[in-house]
Amino acid sequence: SEGTADAIMDKGYTDLDDKLGYPYYENSAGNFLETPDETLFGKEYDCCLWWNYLMEQLGTNKVEPNYGTEFRVAFWDKLVTNDVDAPANSKPALEELLASRGRSLEGIFHDFTICNYTREFDVTGIPDASKYSYIDEQTQPITSNVPKTTVAIPSNGVTAVNPWAAEYIEADVGQGSECFAVGFKAVSTGDTMAFTVVATDSAGSVIGIKRGIGTEFAGVFFSEPTRPVEKICGIIGGLEEGGTVSWDFDAGQPKVEIIRPTFSRYAHPGPFDSPGNIVVTTKVTGLPDLAPEGPDNPSILGLDKDYFSVRLGAEDANVLDAAYVGGLWELVVAAPVQPADGFYNLQVKLCPGIIGGST
Repeated sequence: SEGTADAIMDKGYTDLDDKLGYPYYENSAGNFLETPDETLFGKEYDCCLWWNYLMEQLGTNKVEPNYGTEFRVAFWDKLVTNDVDAPANSKPALEELLASRGRSLEGIFHDFTICNYTREFDVTGIPDASKYSYIDEQTQPITSNVPKTTVAIPSNGVTAVNPWAAEYIEADVGQGSECFAVGFKAVSTGDTMAFTVVATDSAGSVIGIKRGIGTEFAGVFFSEPTRPVEKICGIIGGLEEGGTVSWDFDAGQPKVEIIRPTFSRYAHPGPFDSPGNIVVTTKVTGLPDLAPEGPDNPSILGLDKDYFSVRLGAEDANVLDAAYVGGLWELVVAAPVQPADGFYNLQVKLCPGIIGGST
């Protein structure tokens, strides 16, 4: 696309790297950020932002102003190797090149949709932080930002998404109590989408990112008293097919209930001095808009194993895994060594203030 021209112009030499206005990179890249809902492969010069992202992420040369240009050379070489020059063939060539470097078009486009939001914040300290900001903006930030649909919590809606495009829905969280949880859920009408939820704080830093590709997604954050969540943003990215997505935001204090084991259906991890694993089945409720439709008041979606802690008797137990199964959360727990064989109370917590009772 014409975007390759503006992207490579920005890499020529230092004076060009920070030029503003038309016809320079910063102007065209800003146009992209202002229209993320338009299909990527239908864009022209403003597609330079995409090509710059690919160069920064996958190019092997890491010095400005030529940062990542090796990837562009590799792309053109791939087109020559494939003996094609029609625009329709550039996408397969790009997919082949990405695959040769251990990436997929869907995966890196997902990263790209996230970066175009998180670039507005400090991503220092989060995992894979280099995916979520632009090297090029360290010397000349782009003044445009992606448009967001602003909503309250709780709220819900329906959004149409184009192929290879993104929609951003942002909610102010407000003040919550201890163990206050906030989350985002999205369900497509059947098409596979790239889903994300990002939590940020009042200092302008990203607290965390949860992401997934599929037809259904949810992510939950606990707002810590020392670092409360100020905003969360749900990002919906269309992939090969666009589609319609229903989404929900909800917040509140969850409740956790132990379903199994019980005194009548107890778990037996083995000898007290060399125990194995047990499965603890729980129901987590309290944020109804984050639960799927179904009978028996199913648990909320979007939790991680790190949110759960388990205690057997007087000993803490390691939670090895957490899976959502049939409306319940099943925890695989490594039973700790005990003083002797016998029955021991079981306690499950979501955070220090949310205790699931004992069995």
